[in-house]
Amino acid sequence: HAHLNAAGASPPPATVLDVMVSHLRLEAEIGGYDAAIEAKEAHERVYESCARLLNAASAAEIALLDSSTSAFARAIYSIKL
Repeated sequence: HAHLNAAGASPPPATVLDVMVSHLRLEAEIGGYDAAIEAKEAHERVYESCARLLNAASAAEIALLDSSTSAFARAIYSIKL
């Protein structure tokens, strides 16, 4: 069922939860740095998928940030006055 009253704290979809738990298990087995290296290709595919979705010229035009507030601030501060 859908949770529409939790803003940014709504429960994640099962697929997201599965990937997160899997990565945490990998970190517990081989360490955070090595797990990050192993996840690099999947991470890059996220940027490529977003670029296709948004019809961007390349994945280099995509920025994924920790919050909408942070993203908005970076966008505003990047405008030269």
